[in-house]
Amino acid sequence: VARHLHLPLQSGSAATLRRMARAINPEQFALLVDNIRSIVPEIALTTDILVGFPGETEEEFKESFDFISQMDFAAGHVFSYSAREGTPAADFQDQIPHPIRKKRSAEIRELLNNSGETYRRHFLGSELVVLWEQVDEITQRAVGLTDNYLRVETHASQDLWNTFSRMKITELTHEGVLGEILDPE
Repeated sequence: VARHLHLPLQSGSAATLRRMARAINPEQFALLVDNIRSIVPEIALTTDILVGFPGETEEEFKESFDFISQMDFAAGHVFSYSAREGTPAADFQDQIPHPIRKKRSAEIRELLNNSGETYRRHFLGSELVVLWEQVDEITQRAVGLTDNYLRVETHASQDLWNTFSRMKITELTHEGVLGEILDPE
């Protein structure tokens, strides 16, 4: 079983979630996350965030930002709201202007990038098993994933595609980590 779970939060503001007709509020979400982490402490939790939903005030955005920062996500996808004809939200008053949606999106992306780096940093020096998904025979670079969703790169003089290797995590990259192969599994 992989130690990765994707939980689409959408917003960390209770008021925004109510307007979205979401069935969960931030307190329930935090309890769920705490329960999951108590069972699987090093699990990678990833999420989806939607910014600029109609009526999202600066206060609601700040509330959402603060909540997301407390969740320590390993990664996440950020989307800016855009009206879709035929949906209830398309007819809502208080549509958020594009420049504000764009700014909020950038702020949440930076937040998630930082929390992802913190998550990856925790594994520096650790030994983890990697399943290799891509191997470039010309550059001798292999790319794979650990069971907790860390993207690992290494130098590989042999074809590792679709095999497992025990790795020592040695460095951070922009979206993953570098490692040294200790032994094939």
